[in-house]
Amino acid sequence: MTEAPPPFGVLLKRYRESAGLTQEALAALASLSARGISDLERGVARIPRPVTLGLLGQALQLTGSDRARFEAAAHRLRRASALPHAIGTGSGYVVPFVGRVHELSVLERHLAGEGVPVLFLAGEPGIGKSRLLQEAVRHAEGRGKTVLIGGCHRRGGQESFAPILAALQAYCQRLTPVQRQVDLRGCAWLVRLLPELAAGSIESLPAWIVSSEQERRLMFQAVARFLTNIAGPAGTLLVLDDLQWAGPDALDLLASLVRSVPDVPLRVLVAYRDAEASPNESLAALLADLADAGLARHHRLAPLTPEECEQLLQVVLDQSADIEHDLWQRMARRTGGVPFFLLSCAQMLRTATDSGYQHEALPWSVAQSVRQRVAALPEAAQEALGAAAVLGRDVRAALLLSITALPEHSVITALETACRTRLLEEGENSYRFAHDIIREVVEADLGLARRRVLHLRAAEALEQDAGKPPVELLAYHYARSEAHEQAARYLEQAGDDDAARMAHAAAEGYYREAALRFDQLALSQDAARVAGKLGVVLESSGRWDEALAALEQAAGAYHESGQLEALGRVLGRIGYVHGKRGTVEEGIARLQPLIEHLRAHGELPGLAALYTALTVLFIQGGLYDAARSAGERAVELARRLGDERLQAVAEREYGSALMFVGCIERGPRVLQEAARIAEAAGDLATLCGALGDLSAYYSNRGEFPRARALIERVLALAEQLSNPYRITAALVNCVGIDILTGDWQQARRRCERAITLHHQMGTSWEYPYALGCRGWLKLLEGAWDEAAQDLEQASAIAARFDDLQCLRCSQSRLAERDLLEGRPAVARARLIPLLDRAGMGEEWGVAWLLPILAWAHLELGEINEAERYATQAIGRARAQGLRHSLVESLRMLAIIATRGGAWDAAERSLREGLSLSREIGYPYGEARLLQVYGELHVRTSLAEPARARLEAALAIFQRLGAGKDIERTERLLSIAPALEASPSM
Repeated sequence: MTEAPPPFGVLLKRYRESAGLTQEALAALASLSARGISDLERGVARIPRPVTLGLLGQALQLTGSDRARFEAAAHRLRRASALPHAIGTGSGYVVPFVGRVHELSVLERHLAGEGVPVLFLAGEPGIGKSRLLQEAVRHAEGRGKTVLIGGCHRRGGQESFAPILAALQAYCQRLTPVQRQVDLRGCAWLVRLLPELAAGSIESLPAWIVSSEQERRLMFQAVARFLTNIAGPAGTLLVLDDLQWAGPDALDLLASLVRSVPDVPLRVLVAYRDAEASPNESLAALLADLADAGLARHHRLAPLTPEECEQLLQVVLDQSADIEHDLWQRMARRTGGVPFFLLSCAQMLRTATDSGYQHEALPWSVAQSVRQRVAALPEAAQEALGAAAVLGRDVRAALLLSITALPEHSVITALETACRTRLLEEGENSYRFAHDIIREVVEADLGLARRRVLHLRAAEALEQDAGKPPVELLAYHYARSEAHEQAARYLEQAGDDDAARMAHAAAEGYYREAALRFDQLALSQDAARVAGKLGVVLESSGRWDEALAALEQAAGAYHESGQLEALGRVLGRIGYVHGKRGTVEEGIARLQPLIEHLRAHGELPGLAALYTALTVLFIQGGLYDAARSAGERAVELARRLGDERLQAVAEREYGSALMFVGCIERGPRVLQEAARIAEAAGDLATLCGALGDLSAYYSNRGEFPRARALIERVLALAEQLSNPYRITAALVNCVGIDILTGDWQQARRRCERAITLHHQMGTSWEYPYALGCRGWLKLLEGAWDEAAQDLEQASAIAARFDDLQCLRCSQSRLAERDLLEGRPAVARARLIPLLDRAGMGEEWGVAWLLPILAWAHLELGEINEAERYATQAIGRARAQGLRHSLVESLRMLAIIATRGGAWDAAERSLREGLSLSREIGYPYGEARLLQVYGELHVRTSLAEPARARLEAALAIFQRLGAGKDIERTERLLSIAPALEASPSM
């Protein structure tokens, strides 16, 4: 008996060892990777391409019969691997690859790192996208890249972050314990995405509590860190198939990874069905965003040419078979050059040969092809296939057996038949549809009543499963049965799981369907509970109107049923949404009438939450006395209830209110207490808010080192939490300190980062502050027109959000620009409406306006008014401890005195201002005072002191980059020499 020829991998190893080469040495000689050599020798689904075969033969110096034997083994492997099979990365075989010369060139350039980091391959179902991905994987591994592969499916309880989740799971499962520990270093938050990692060698999560948005950002960063850790010599390639079925959460994760490419050695290759990606869907939005940002390229696959179709069919159907040559041409023509159609037709042709089917039965579409193939099966096989289609693309054998009405032997025989016809693939303990389209067609052909029965059986069987199946899967099956209450319960649980994992879009879908079902079942309290959860998820996504609608639905149900505690908490959430939405008055009007109603029923946590929300609304609306009263009441209630987290939030908002009404001694103490309680309770979000307010307080007092230390801590915490809103608020605070202390370059970098973050997450109440800071910096640098654009936009947004403090900041800087350009009347008109309001006392934030208003009156020739406002500014700055504001006020009083010829008074103000600006480290204020001092010397004909003061001012302005101030100082310096020649000037 003739001995069978050795497999290609065995033969390759023999020739390598005969040549005395290691795998690494052979790889080096052949310009391949050692891993690729290893995979070929082990037969790990590797088929050598002709180019690879030639390189190996040359490196091994094979000639004559050895070379022929080597090439014959490769040909046998290629033929064996070219059996008809569905196109997909999960395939156990590799479909023959023909044509696609241009696409291969595009892939090679992408894998080499040229151009953008993401390549999207688009096309209709079956066009060959997945097969092209397989080829890309082989090329990438040959280059030394680490490859992660994931794919989506249309339905069946798919997890929220598929397909990236599947790619990570598959990769982690292949790691040894030691390698897993190395690769997971610094990736603790990956546990939120892959809970099974918690049982292994991964770092423990921090003990502190963070919000869902913060956890989501940390989890995204952990994925990026992991991809960096596992990168091969040429980086990492992430391959994602059928992305058209990915949810918004997975697309958000993908976008985050792509934007991290400058820091992560990552290339991404994505395939999707463009016929199933609507222009209004999340995938289309992602494509547009990444393309606009210069991060992605799109390539659409065309059908195979007639010549390529013939090449494919020759390999699949075997050239030696007794088949008419013109049949290949007819099949290529009728299938339109779509590879999956061709492969389906080829399989049908094999089936027809065995069962009497005629060639005319070949399908025109994939759906028809699938129906014909299913129709060729025995009745038991069709029934088993229908049950499998209901369960999903991947089906556990035990579950499938439990939901069919057939005997076990009949089911197994039926499944074996389906596998032989390549409709299913058999795994270790499961079956998998060879292609999603097959499952879809089979499921669609089932009757509605039958599908419902099968879904119910599947759900009941899963409930009894000791393996604890995902609630998403239970929700999926119950939702498609007649068991409506069970469906609603599991839908809510699935929403809870996704909300905890920051998969907001998926959670929203589950909550909406659960609420609807509870409503239909007349379970109003359950519906209210779910509506409240939906409102929180929508709020986290910045969809204020929809969040309010959901929360109001919950509030109405709680009010009707008398559940006052739940009502108070929901109303508190409604108040916060109104604040973020910019409808402050509407929010106050909604919450205030409920205060007395809840107070009549005792001290409830919900009442404390309601008072805290009112405090926030009052502050934002500029009703500072009301904010102080509401905050005090919230703190009292929270303390008596012993709720530390509630107390921390209440203390923080109360402290802010005290600051705004000018309680500059008590306010900081309350904020410090809020920070202490929040830190003890692990509430880092509230801790950030309290420390940020304290930093602003110390910055206004000119205690810049203390303010900087606090805000740098806040920024570090915000980065740790990955909360873009907190990061932006901290950055804006940092920018103010950087500007005042003279580090304008750092201020510019931080400002641009803050604005970039806002562009990514959408407009919120922090956005005008970031714009205002950039406008302020541009104003100081002398870019007045650009400054005006930012400041006008900041003012418009602040007015829309009823944010009085932001409006005062942006309008005061616009007024300064008006004065610099000679429009004092316009400046005065801007500022007058923003002064202290009747009955509000000396409001926090007005001190900055007064020196500028004094300047406007001075330029209008209203000397007495100018002096009055300058004097008020000095008195208020001294009383409130606002030292850098005092510097500006002293400067303005000196200018007024200089204009009036009161030289001694001007000099007293200048000396005090200079001493103070140097003491607190306020270089721009010092330079402006020196400039005024120099001008005073010019007016009094003191050339040498004038030159000394002006040169000192010029040096500071040049270091800072204050363009217009440099020009003015240089003009004044040009006058100084004339003073020596004409001392009587």
